[in-house]
Amino acid sequence: MTEKEALKARLHSYQDIKAERAQIKEQMDRLTDPRGPNLDGMPRGSAGGDAMANVAVKLADLRQKYQDKLDALTAAQTDIEELIDSLGPRERRLMRHRYIEGLRWEKVCVKMGYEWAQAHRLHRNILDKLLEKIKGGTADKCD
Repeated sequence: MTEKEALKARLHSYQDIKAERAQIKEQMDRLTDPRGPNLDGMPRGSAGGDAMANVAVKLADLRQKYQDKLDALTAAQTDIEELIDSLGPRERRLMRHRYIEGLRWEKVCVKMGYEWAQAHRLHRNILDKLLEKIKGGTADKCD
């Protein structure tokens, strides 16, 4: 995989990150939903001991795992946003349509009023600029 392909894959991951964050948030909400699974810790049948405390500890561990995942996903999402924010206005618009909104190229071209070749040329230049920035070069904020 070339550096440019790796960068595109990183940018495309935004949609998956967004979906996974929503899914984890749903799971966290279900943990506290009174209609959700029975996690009250009340003993059932012949279970003895401190069942309520054990369930509370397991529930807290699960919440922390979900929070850790959310933090990691948020960091990845922020990283992509910062890359895009380093661009000029027209470049940001194209990249947001393509990677943040997940639009197909046809719709990106229509929304921006560009021909296919023009949109792809701009995209190619943006990727070059971002690669230079990632490598430690300077990617000036310009259009």
